[in-house]
Amino acid sequence: VSIMPVYNKVVFSGVAGDQGFPYPLTTTCFQLGFCSLTLTVLSTIRHSCGLQRKGSSWVCDNRFWYKARATSRIGILFGLKFGITNWGLHVLKLAPHLLLQSTDLMWTVLFAHLINREKIDF
Repeated sequence: VSIMPVYNKVVFSGVAGDQGFPYPLTTTCFQLGFCSLTLTVLSTIRHSCGLQRKGSSWVCDNRFWYKARATSRIGILFGLKFGITNWGLHVLKLAPHLLLQSTDLMWTVLFAHLINREKIDF
């Protein structure tokens, strides 16, 4: 279970009399942007300092556009899911939100079966 929904709910609702931040999609953009920027900087530092194995990939190598194309669809879908999750947190109370979020695995299995025609084994 992630602590992010609880943290985000505190951000949206406010704490200790502070007014909350009522912009869930902006929060999503900041959180994902911060993660992307941090990982890019860390990858660049590791590459510059020679802390990576010989021949290993880093974020700005000659396969950058290949990596961007390969990960863009799932990245966009994750961003949409994260944005909808934060918007739902802004609209709902925390308990129903966590209850609905706990069904993620069920929806993943169902769509894997419907879209990818994967077999469901119990």
